[in-house]
Order: sequence, then structure tokens, then C-alpha cells
Amino acid sequence: MARLLSDPLLPLLHKAEKDHQLREVVGRVLLEIVAWTHGRRIEFETYHNELAVKLAEVLSKYKLTELQENLEVAGQVRPETLLFSIFGFPDRVNVGV
Repeated sequence: MARLLSDPLLPLLHKAEKDHQLREVVGRVLLEIVAWTHGRRIEFETYHNELAVKLAEVLSKYKLTELQENLEVAGQVRPETLLFSIFGFPDRVNVGV
């Protein structure tokens, strides 16, 4: 679940790092998603789509849809976003020199 949330929410999470009001609202979004998944049976064929629909619903509830879309369109991507997309979690990636 963490990866399914981290990729689409990373730009919003990064913006919330500097904006305390936004941080509080994004925290509520994450809590609702976690509560929704708690005790839920995971069907791998449909889970990704179900989570995407729920995330869109919760973002809309907190009036974050437009901000999320704008951040995505603006291409506010940090290098770790690519690591999430490719490998899952950056702390599990060893980029040797």
C-alpha cells in the first residue's frame, strides 16, 4: 500500500513539508486511507484501482484534488520519486559508486 500511495502523493507530501496547514490536511488524508485499508481483504487484481478511487475520493473531500493535479502537471518530481517508481523504497536501493 505504501508504494501505491507514495508515488502519486509525493509532490503533495513535499509541499506539505513546508506548509503546516497543508501538512495537517494531508495527514488526515493519509489517516483516512489507512483506516479504509485496515482489516480489508486485498485482492491483488483490483486493489490498485480500488485504492486509486478511494484516494481520489478523499482528496476531493479535503479539496486537494486541484492542488494535487497542479503539482503533478508542474512536474514537481524529486529523484526519490523515480526510485519509488522503479524499486519500491529508496532505503532498499544501494546505488554504488
